[in-house]
Amino acid sequence: MVPSSPANSPTASTPEVSPERAAALGRLQYLLDSARPVDIPVVASALSEAELAAVVEASRGRLSAPLREYVLVHGPSRALVALARQVLLHGDRDRYTMERLLTRFDEEVDAVFFENASFTFREREARDIILRRRKGPDGHAVIAPRIKQKLLDAVTAADGKPGEPLISQLAVADDPDLVRALLPFAGRLNARRAATVIATLAAHGLKKEARRHRALWAGRGRDFTVLGLRRFAKPSAKYVPHDRFDYAWNRMPTPLPADTYGRFVGADQSPPSADQLKRIRDAALFSLRTGTMAAADVLEHTRPAALTVALAAGESDDPERPGMRRAANDIRALIAERAAERFADDPKGWAQTITWVNYYQGTLPELLADPDSARDRSISQHFSSRLHTDLDAANVLLAIAPPDITRRALLTENMEATIADLAAGTPLRRVLVEHVLTRGTVPQRQRLAANEATPDSVLSRLLERSEKTDIAITVLHREEVGRDVRDIACTKARRGLPLKNWISDRAHDDPGAALLALSAKADHPDFILNVLRLTINDFDGGGRIAAYTLLADVVGLEAVWALELETTGNLEAMAPYVRATMATGDTVPLIEAAREHPFRSAEADEVPTSPSRTDESLDRQLDRPLEDLIRTRLDGRTDRWLELLDLLQARPEASDEELIAEFDAGTADRGGL
Repeated sequence: MVPSSPANSPTASTPEVSPERAAALGRLQYLLDSARPVDIPVVASALSEAELAAVVEASRGRLSAPLREYVLVHGPSRALVALARQVLLHGDRDRYTMERLLTRFDEEVDAVFFENASFTFREREARDIILRRRKGPDGHAVIAPRIKQKLLDAVTAADGKPGEPLISQLAVADDPDLVRALLPFAGRLNARRAATVIATLAAHGLKKEARRHRALWAGRGRDFTVLGLRRFAKPSAKYVPHDRFDYAWNRMPTPLPADTYGRFVGADQSPPSADQLKRIRDAALFSLRTGTMAAADVLEHTRPAALTVALAAGESDDPERPGMRRAANDIRALIAERAAERFADDPKGWAQTITWVNYYQGTLPELLADPDSARDRSISQHFSSRLHTDLDAANVLLAIAPPDITRRALLTENMEATIADLAAGTPLRRVLVEHVLTRGTVPQRQRLAANEATPDSVLSRLLERSEKTDIAITVLHREEVGRDVRDIACTKARRGLPLKNWISDRAHDDPGAALLALSAKADHPDFILNVLRLTINDFDGGGRIAAYTLLADVVGLEAVWALELETTGNLEAMAPYVRATMATGDTVPLIEAAREHPFRSAEADEVPTSPSRTDESLDRQLDRPLEDLIRTRLDGRTDRWLELLDLLQARPEASDEELIAEFDAGTADRGGL
C-alpha cells in the first residue's frame, strides 16, 4: 500500500474528497501500477478532478508511466498542481516531469514553483524556465500576473535591500517591469546578469533606456568585452542570453512499438555485449510499462532467449519503476503458457530448453519450437552472467515449469552439468534442492553448498553427507552462514591444507571461528600445533591468548613456551602471561589474561538471515497472485475498476486480493498478453 501522510494528504488540497475516499484512492493508485497499461488512462478519465488529484498525491512520486502521461497531456489543473508538488516533494530523478508540466502554461502549476522564499535547485530551474526561457506566441516569456506581482511585492518588502535569490530571479526575467524594478540595484549585478538585463530591455524596445542607465555599464568594460559587448554597443546584436527551452524528451527512455523494437533488437547473429543487453532490456520493460508492446511482442522479438526469461523475474518491486510487477508477470505467464502448449507432458523438452537457454542466441519461441537444434546454434556465451541481474535464466525456467515435470526433467539423461549449474544459480527451488540432496553428484553438492542463496537447513543436510568430501570447507568459505551450521562445518571439516588456510584467513577478524575449528580437532594435537605454528601471528590480542590456552589444554604448557619462544626469538620478548606460566607451571596466568583481554568474535555481528535464503524461499513462486487476479478479472473492464474503488472505500478492512477475487474470472480482456 501507499498511504497518504498527513503532510501530503489528498484532503489537504481536495477537501471534497473524504478521508475514507482518499484512503481508497491511495489503494487504487497502488493497484493501478499492476493494471494493463492501456486501461490506466481510461480509469483515470473516469475519475473526478478531485479524485485524480488525490491519486497523484497518494503516489508519492511513483506514478506509473501511463498515468503520468495522462495527467501531463489531459490532466485538469488540480491534478497538474498535485503532480508539481510531487516533483518538489519527492525529487524526480530527472527534469522530464517538471518541464512537461511547464509546457502546459498553467498558472496554478507555475505558482507552485514560487511558493517558497528560499528554493531548491529544482525550483530554481523551474523559475528560470518560467521567467525567461518558456516563450509565448510573441516570442517573450509568459509570466502569470500573480507571479509577477509577487516578485514586485518582494522588492518593495525588501526595503531597498533585496537578497541575492530575488536579484537573481529579476535579472533573468524576460519582462520589462521586473527588470526595471531591479535597476536601482544594478550595481550589485555581475557582468553576465547586467548583460542579460540590457538584452531584455533592448528586446522589449527599450534600447535607449538600457544605454542611458549607466549603473548597468559602470565598471564592467573588460567583462563586457569578454561577453562580446562593447560599451554602449547594440546589446541585442552582441549578447544573446540563454533563452532556449528544450524540455527533456531525450532524458526519458522512448517506448517502442513492436515493429520498431524488432528492428532495434535486430537479427544480427553476433553476440550482444552487456551494454547492448541492458539497452534491449530497458527498452522492452519501458515499452511494456507504457503499453506500446504486449508480452507476446517481447517474446517474438527479444534475443537472446535468456534475456526474455530474465524479464519474467526482473526487478518487479523496484519502487522507482512502477508497473514492473505487471510487466514481469505478463511475460512469466505467457512463457508458462507457451511452454505448456509446446511440451505438455514432455520432460525431455523442458530439460533441453533449461540446458540451452543461457547459451541460445535466438528468441525464446525459436528455442521452444526446437530445443534440440540449440546444440548446433549455441555459442560459448553465458548470457545470464551479462544481464546485470542476480537471477539465472535456467533457474527461472525451472521455477516456471510445473513441479512434477521439473522432477522428471532432472532425471533425464546428460543433465549432470546442467544440474550443477542450476545448483549454483538463483532462484533455488525445492525440487532441485531435493534432487541434489538425494541423487546429486559431489560437484552438484559442492556448488549447492557454495550458493549464497542456499538456506541453512539445506547446508545442514549437506554436511550430514560430507564425510568424504570438502563440503564443510565450502560451507566455511561462504559469506553468509548461520552460527549453528558453521559450528557443524568446523567439526566436519577434514584436516588438511584447505582447513589450515581457512583458519589463517579467519584468525585476525574472527578468532572465535578459527579456534572453534581447531578445538574440533582436539584428538589430533599434532595438527593443532602445526596450524598454530603457521597462524599464531595472525591472532591478535585476546585471540592469541585464547589460542595459547587451547594449545596448553590439548598439547601442554611446554608447547606454548616453545611456540612463543620460537615466535619471539628470546625470553625477554615473550609475552608476560607466558613467562608467568613458566614460573607457576600451570595455566592460571593464561586464564587470567584471557579474562582481562577478551576477544570480539564475528558472532556478535551476526545479521539476520536474508529472505532470499530462508527455507520458505525454496517454495516461493515467481507468479504474483495479485497481478494474476488483476489480469484475469479487471483487464479491459473500466466498470470493474470503478466498482473496486467503491469496494475499497466501503470495506477498508478487506485485502486487495479478497475484493478483486469477488469478480468473475475469465471475463477480462486478454489483450494484455
